[in-house]
Amino acid sequence: MVQDYGNLKSVLDQDEQAQPRLDFQSNPVHKTKPAKFISTWQNQIKRLLARVPQTVTIRDMEINLTAIWEKITAPFRFLRRKTTSKAKSRRLPPAQQKLRKIKLIRLGAIGGLVAVVVGVLGFFGLYAWYAKDLPKPGEVVRRTGFSTRIYDRNGELLYDLHNTERRTPIQIEEAPDHLKHATVAIEDKDFYKHQGFDFLTILRIPYNAIVRHRVIGGSTLTQQLVKNALLSNERTVIRKFKELILSLQIERRFSKDEILEMYLNEAPYGGTAWGVGAAADMYFTKYVGKLTVAESAFLAGLPQRPSIYSPFAGKEDEDGNPYWRGRTKSVLERMNEQGYLSEIAYQEALTELDSMEFERTVSNIRAPHFVFYIRDQLEEMFGEDVVESGGLQVTTTLDLKLHEEAEKIVKEEVEDIAYLNITNGAAVVMDPKTGEILSMVGSADYFAREATEEGDVAMGGQFNVAVDGLRQPGSSIKPVTYLAMLQRGFTPASMLMDVETEFMTGVDPTEKPYQPKNYDGKFHGPISLRNALGS
Repeated sequence: MVQDYGNLKSVLDQDEQAQPRLDFQSNPVHKTKPAKFISTWQNQIKRLLARVPQTVTIRDMEINLTAIWEKITAPFRFLRRKTTSKAKSRRLPPAQQKLRKIKLIRLGAIGGLVAVVVGVLGFFGLYAWYAKDLPKPGEVVRRTGFSTRIYDRNGELLYDLHNTERRTPIQIEEAPDHLKHATVAIEDKDFYKHQGFDFLTILRIPYNAIVRHRVIGGSTLTQQLVKNALLSNERTVIRKFKELILSLQIERRFSKDEILEMYLNEAPYGGTAWGVGAAADMYFTKYVGKLTVAESAFLAGLPQRPSIYSPFAGKEDEDGNPYWRGRTKSVLERMNEQGYLSEIAYQEALTELDSMEFERTVSNIRAPHFVFYIRDQLEEMFGEDVVESGGLQVTTTLDLKLHEEAEKIVKEEVEDIAYLNITNGAAVVMDPKTGEILSMVGSADYFAREATEEGDVAMGGQFNVAVDGLRQPGSSIKPVTYLAMLQRGFTPASMLMDVETEFMTGVDPTEKPYQPKNYDGKFHGPISLRNALGS
């Protein structure tokens, strides 16, 4: 081993003495002629490698230096060949370069054609495989969903989300033009142009699956009809493909007006209203043909998320505006942009929107604020589709008898102090050991309305003060404060001084201090902790 290593070192030393050292930075010739420098450097490397033995032996192990060198330099040789071939191609005569481009274009065209043929064959193969087990296009009838029911802790039914599916089928001729235009504008602006699906959906589905981890795409009205009437709401690629197949078949069998009519009769409009005929009656107590532009825009926006856009849910955005109002404005804007509404008609509809009123009766619902609070929790856990038609049987912690008594007390208390300009109240009863909600009264009257400063009638009772009010705790924090005092050695007989006290509310010394007062407007001097808490 020592002898071989000595021979290798001797060869390297001799070559270093025989050949001049190359310095790219110090040799001006190399600065001006880098190609000649590289060639000279390569020749020197070749001569050096010719003197190096192909193998060496270290501890009876033979190492192939040539093979190692080949492995190390393989990527550089590959790059050199590529750059050399490109340089040669640039030196080809113009005729040959043109011929080369033609060949490349031909190869690209052949490759694209092959990809298209394979894609078409694959599509029809999948089409034939899944189409055999799909429902017939003529079976586009309403899908019978399963009711989700919410019970109290003792099994008393609080609300059946689909207690009775209200359906009032309509003919397309009965629907006013502005209802049809509103639906097309917000849901599928190219409805009258496509043949059942949007080609861009092919790109949206893989994008959403990879980036957003959800199988969703831009569904057309036809696809939504298929989902509502023939298929489930599962979000899978297979379901989307089945939806596509049925959409193509339905488009071939039915006219656009027939498809739109079926959609309007099958879409969910919130609560027990399935179809626009039942929705018009439930929200406005109107025949569908009598709907105004603003009312039509409101209904057209509901099917996307009926539990959020329903005026009965009391949902508001960050600015305190009801979601249904913003959604309706979006529908009207789309109608205006797409030419269905003139500017004058658009402004009139916005004015009508500001004074829109809804039918307030919600039948067969008990503890409404609590029910909608529970529904929100369920939607976060399982999604809207499961809650709307998943057949859930939900047992809650609410005690209905206790809750009804709490509702009665809140209403009576608010009425008793109405002379103080107090118009609303709320209450929550919880088990302090478990945190279970036994009663939730969100307002004195769920169906109450209130007048705004502008004189409009706004929805007041639907707002859940107990959950969404974000009020200060007020006197309800006092028992917690007194508990802390008892834990620190105070007794019920300990004396406190009930005197006027000022508290600075901020760092600004010029700010007016806070001066709390007792409910009777007086101060009582020395008082026991027991009497203070009792008062």
